[in-house]
Amino acid sequence: MHKAAKIASTAASCAALVLGTALPAFAQTSSRAQAARPLGACGTGAGTVLSATATSAATAWLPTSVSSSFVAGPGTITRTVSADSTVGATVSASFEVDESLLFASAKETYGVAVSGSLSHSASWSYSINIPSSVTAKVQQYHEGDEIGIKQTYETGGTVCGTATETSSSGNYFPWSSSADDTYCYAGTTSQKPGIQVRSTCTNTD
Repeated sequence: MHKAAKIASTAASCAALVLGTALPAFAQTSSRAQAARPLGACGTGAGTVLSATATSAATAWLPTSVSSSFVAGPGTITRTVSADSTVGATVSASFEVDESLLFASAKETYGVAVSGSLSHSASWSYSINIPSSVTAKVQQYHEGDEIGIKQTYETGGTVCGTATETSSSGNYFPWSSSADDTYCYAGTTSQKPGIQVRSTCTNTD
């Protein structure tokens, strides 16, 4: 059963700002296979998704809409803000995923409850130290998973059949929970910080 690391949403939970550290890169693949069926055997119509299965799950921290302004170091960014924190899914494959089927599979197979998007209104407090000669901001992250997908759907044309598409990586979904320990804060010098994959939530460059 997949078990993601829990990181508390306090300043003490975040590591020191690490500069020049690249996010890990993971190969992603997408493939399609088609099986012919007798003419007229399509019972639901071309494009109808028959199954969507989670084939893997790995911890990922997704940047939310909550962040601070940039501050030049040395200094400390300390804020308490009341705001809506929103975060959505990112799917690498070109096909449209049947989220209800996929999420049910992810829950059954890996024990993770994910969603297509999450919005939570709260009072958010954070404090991050900014080193000398660095200009950075604080970014909030929400815990989620990178999920491998296998999806089968009906095809049409002269020969009715089914097609199967797979995407082993690059599909990120936030956890459906808005508990405090599913959020963390990190200092970053990036305008648009990326998703942190297969790691605990850490400060990034």
